[in-house]
Amino acid sequence: DTHCKLCASDEDAQKLLCCDGLPLFGCTAVYHMYCLDPPLSRLPPGDWFCPECAHRFKYQDIERVLDYRDVPADEGGSGREGEDAGPPPRREYYVKWKGESYLHCSWEPEEEMGKMHKMFPAIKAKIQRFWKLREGRQAEEREAEEAGEYIHGVHSSWLEVER
Repeated sequence: DTHCKLCASDEDAQKLLCCDGLPLFGCTAVYHMYCLDPPLSRLPPGDWFCPECAHRFKYQDIERVLDYRDVPADEGGSGREGEDAGPPPRREYYVKWKGESYLHCSWEPEEEMGKMHKMFPAIKAKIQRFWKLREGRQAEEREAEEAGEYIHGVHSSWLEVER
């Protein structure tokens, strides 16, 4: 496809960038250099990855998995009564990023992290470590989380600015 993914135009062909994520992720995205945020004034050296593929590379910067949650799947069913409630919920992991504070932790979908296992085997190890530690947690630690001392596996004081 030779149309910019953002503006859907194929004008200014000399300003179009093709994502180099095709062999890794199957990405065929094309962007105008001026449609990107921030815009590019010249062709970047080496491989260039679109924002979606670049986001996938950040998974190698996961320091540890702190918590998980099940999120209801998107409402897309027929809505008829008497049928199953719909697709099962999808899981998200609350992750701490290397070099970032606990204020910058984020929820990341399990599906995306699963896709990255082959490229970054450490992701799978970090998820397995999370489940192993979670099984071994003591009852009093769970009570502390319920009492509000911990929020998604992070001590609440770590989430305060200038504590």
